[in-house]
Amino acid sequence: MHTITYGNGREIAHHECMAIGLETRAYFAHTYVSWGRGLNDNTNGLNRQYFPNKRDPTAVTNNEIEQAMNKLNHRPIMSLSFLTPPENSFKIRNQLTVLL
Repeated sequence: MHTITYGNGREIAHHECMAIGLETRAYFAHTYVSWGRGLNDNTNGLNRQYFPNKRDPTAVTNNEIEQAMNKLNHRPIMSLSFLTPPENSFKIRNQLTVLL
């Protein structure tokens, strides 16, 4: 990981420690500018496929989170030449990957 782009919420109060620990640079998106956080907004949209806004977050089980996480983490991504994130990171090919 070369960079991390954060929003502007309180949850990133310790961003300096995280950047040092990950040996990466930290950037902040402009407030109310969605195109400045494209990957974040796209990921939120993908998460909404599994956990719609109407759903009570306290009713979500750990098993449901694990299933959604596995599906999303093993989804081919166009910007990675249709590799999944693990395939791209570890330079391995999964038998289930669809070649386009």
